[in-house]
Amino acid sequence: MTVEVSPLNVLGGAGSPPVTHFEDTFNRAGGQLGGNWIQTISASTPTINPIDAATFSIGTAADLAQAMICSVVGTINPGMTYPSGLLAAPIYMSNFGRSQFSEWQMVRMDRVGANDAFGGPSVLLKNDGQQAIGNEKQGLNGYYILVFASDKSYQLNRGNGFVATNLTSGAAATFAANDIIRLEARINPGDVTLKVIKNGATINTFVDNTVGRMLLGSPGWYGQQFDNTGGGSMTCQWRNFRGGLL
Repeated sequence: MTVEVSPLNVLGGAGSPPVTHFEDTFNRAGGQLGGNWIQTISASTPTINPIDAATFSIGTAADLAQAMICSVVGTINPGMTYPSGLLAAPIYMSNFGRSQFSEWQMVRMDRVGANDAFGGPSVLLKNDGQQAIGNEKQGLNGYYILVFASDKSYQLNRGNGFVATNLTSGAAATFAANDIIRLEARINPGDVTLKVIKNGATINTFVDNTVGRMLLGSPGWYGQQFDNTGGGSMTCQWRNFRGGLL
């Protein structure tokens, strides 16, 4: 008897070939992102701490075209960080633990008063869920770029559960609206080589050869919205995702 197992055949072999690359322009009708996207972290636990979670949707961006919009809207608890993340479902398993990239076009990020909204491409990101309310490192395992709305500087960080480590960073005005930002992770024997790429040019390289380096996970997006005043209404807008194996 022959059994067809191609839906589970994510690494190749007999049956249908795996999906190793995925693109999404987000240029479609406003509303939910759709089944190709998994939200990795929800920061809302009303019975413990009544805060609002970051939300994702497709809507009209600052340039009047459609984009993925991540926002925290309304008055929320001050002095707290709201993490949020996305994983591209079609390549989640085929890319898991393999050399990969995540690329996004940054449309706009809005800062409200002393609050800050920031985020960017992530690689080797795992869907570990929420681990601690009010902790900017909750549920985070992966490498990610944070572009700060306040001055468009950035950090390349690694998250290991409760511990976030800043690996390298860039100066103010490194990024601007419509820049295409790409993060690559090449897994080598003994290290992971990370590249930050802006509009096709490498602007930073970091070799992580520590015991804490990330070896599992897949491409996506990760962001944090820090609310220092309870003002809320922080928004960042992105489109033209591309991700997959290197």
